Amino acid sequence: MTALDSPRPEVTSAELESEELKWWVQYAEFEQRFAWVQTPAMQRILRGHYIREIVRATPAGGRILELGCGTGWLCRELVRCGAGEVWGVDFSAAQIGLATEQAKAAGLEGRLHFVCADGTRGNPSGEPFDCVVVHAFLHHLDKSELRRTISSIPGLLKPEGVLIVFEPVLSEGSPEPSKRWEERQKWLAELAIRGRKYGLRHESGEEARWRAMIDARCVGKHPHGPSPKEMPFRPGELEEYLGQSFEIIGSRRCMCISQVVVQEWLLRGISQPVSTGLMLPVVARTAAWMDRQILSQSDLPGGMWIFTMFVCRALPA
Repeated sequence: MTALDSPRPEVTSAELESEELKWWVQYAEFEQRFAWVQTPAMQRILRGHYIREIVRATPAGGRILELGCGTGWLCRELVRCGAGEVWGVDFSAAQIGLATEQAKAAGLEGRLHFVCADGTRGNPSGEPFDCVVVHAFLHHLDKSELRRTISSIPGLLKPEGVLIVFEPVLSEGSPEPSKRWEERQKWLAELAIRGRKYGLRHESGEEARWRAMIDARCVGKHPHGPSPKEMPFRPGELEEYLGQSFEIIGSRRCMCISQVVVQEWLLRGISQPVSTGLMLPVVARTAAWMDRQILSQSDLPGGMWIFTMFVCRALPA
């Protein structure tokens, strides 16, 4: 599928933009605690392999900029993995405030810098970067926003700098591929709620309240979701946008559904903190290993969101 054929809108309507903003107000805490960001320990287990890869792509002591950094969790992990200096920019003053507070609490403020700004409209530091990271926000943009965002990034980079993009790509496998590992991972997620139906596992009111959000937050109609504006890229679609300004020098599939397994266990931990605390690291490592088994298959199930990392260099001006 080409970018032209994609169901992604050329321009987002004011109504859809408003719905997207309201969704984030309503579900931002759920996304932060359970669904996507999760805890530092889970980030290192599920994402540490590609976070370290980002740092290795940058010269020792190099400077990294993350566009759309949110509360700065990835920036903090980049520093902990050895990045020399990391900048994060985001539209949200509230999220940048949290990012700054958390960097200070972690004793990382000397190497971390956060700015509330549109990073595509100017360099927040005034100096070019060795690496620009775009982590899972391009799929929230319409076609016009994608072109503007990607075309602005070469101006943020040093001549030999790299752009690293991590985004979901929709798999389009055969109708009935092998589902051995997918079924095992689903079982691992369901194990977190096993016993509730028969009263064998206590569920607190707080856990029930958070779990009620899982279905309610999925307001996006296929191929969107969970948020109203969110849409995974079709195979070849993102490459077409990137190819207008960059040469893709490498790509690999990094994650698929391990974060969903961890989500279920983090929710379980509200009601069963002691047993969950003991089991969660093992569950997360098992889910991450199963991810690797799924992604090693040549014939992936259709409809899966495959989080893929692209390493790019800017084309000559």
